Parts: sequence; C-alpha cells; structure tokens
Amino acid sequence: MLINKSKYSVGDIVSVRLSTGEEVVGKVAETTDEKLTLERPRQVQYVPTSNGITLLPYIFSVDPDKTLEFNMAHVIVVTETMKEMKDHYIQVTTGITTVTNGKIAL
Repeated sequence: MLINKSKYSVGDIVSVRLSTGEEVVGKVAETTDEKLTLERPRQVQYVPTSNGITLLPYIFSVDPDKTLEFNMAHVIVVTETMKEMKDHYIQVTTGITTVTNGKIAL
C-alpha cells in the first residue's frame, strides 16, 4: 500500500485503488494505520454509452452520503484526485458546479 499520510488531510478529495481493482473517489474523514475513512465514496466506472467515466455510489444499498471505512490491507494506493474529477465529484455529491477560468456557472 502506497500512502503519504502527511500529504492528505481531513477534507481532501482523494482517489483510491483497492486490491479488488476498484477505483474510489472520496473526501478523507480519517486515516489510521488500519483504515481509511471516506465521506461520500463514489466508484469510478467507465460507461461506453455516456461520455466515458462516471461516478456511482460505492454501495448501492447504502445511503450514498454515508461515511465508509476501508481496511488499509486492501488499499493499494491513495493519491490526489485530478482537478476535473474533483470538480465532477463535488457536482455529483453536492449539486454544486465549480467555476473555472473566471466564468459564472448558471
């Protein structure tokens, strides 16, 4: 497992690769040696019929706004999420569209 714990703080949006191959994006709520806790985790999915990549609830039978704990034994890597995916994550989880290049979003 690759993680620089001092690099990520509570509230950071990160991308996580699990040992199952799944990629998850979420907001850091807590990190310990045993677990990574993410708020509103979303699974990254490639959807050939849409614009490519989408974010889906990590577990469909659970409230999508729930905070979930991931066992660090199954976390391969935690890294900073690229800006475009962060913006998409914020829009999906809050409904807020981020403004870029000084433009006003309506």
